[in-house]
Amino acid sequence: MSQNIVFLHGWGVNSGIWRDYTEQLLSEVPDIAVHLIDLPGYGTQVSAECDGDIVAMARSCLERAPENAIWVGWSLGGMVALQAALLDESAQISALQLICTSPKFVSDGEWAAGVDLEVFQRFADELKADYRRTLSVFLLMQSGKNFGARELAQRAHEAICEYDAPSVLTLQSGIDCLRDADLRGAIPQISVPCQVIAGSLDRVANPEGSAEMARLLNAQFEVLDAGHAPFLTQPDKTLALMKVLIASVGRND
Repeated sequence: MSQNIVFLHGWGVNSGIWRDYTEQLLSEVPDIAVHLIDLPGYGTQVSAECDGDIVAMARSCLERAPENAIWVGWSLGGMVALQAALLDESAQISALQLICTSPKFVSDGEWAAGVDLEVFQRFADELKADYRRTLSVFLLMQSGKNFGARELAQRAHEAICEYDAPSVLTLQSGIDCLRDADLRGAIPQISVPCQVIAGSLDRVANPEGSAEMARLLNAQFEVLDAGHAPFLTQPDKTLALMKVLIASVGRND
């Protein structure tokens, strides 16, 4: 039986961002089935209601996901994957790979391992004003001067823009979720194997937040020399870690 792998994208984009990466994964790893799931309000779900409730987002994804799957969550998608694992009463989720995510994205007086809410709000305002251009700039910024990564970023931009842009309501609801969600107290309950990947140059998800999340989850923790999207800038290293997780799940079956 093929190993199911679910991919959840981050805020502001859609499942198109995974296209090249998952095609490479499929070419290198036999006997897997890839499932690209859009969060409510994005991509194939652009007409779905998105109210900034992380529990509702997680339930929506669980309803559309296969059984016995490794869930890969990037950025906000990682937080949704964590919430889904907390809600998962039928053992749909067999493992988690969490890329550049955090149990709490926004910093406050007692949580320094986050970022300022204004960073997200400024990006949201720019997306609302000119979605395609802002998205292109963001993806290219992640790739730096790496020509191969810039090419992947451009293709990811094209794949994302095949779908309608998310509504202003969806974008703002995502900001509300990033502002309010805090899973630090709950995630030690998660018992499935977890792997956490951070980017040392990430300015969106503080790597220190990822490190604390890995500690709370008792998870494998890896830091790559990358920004917020290592699967675009360092796909080979990210894939190597995915293979390790797939193998560990296979040994546990």
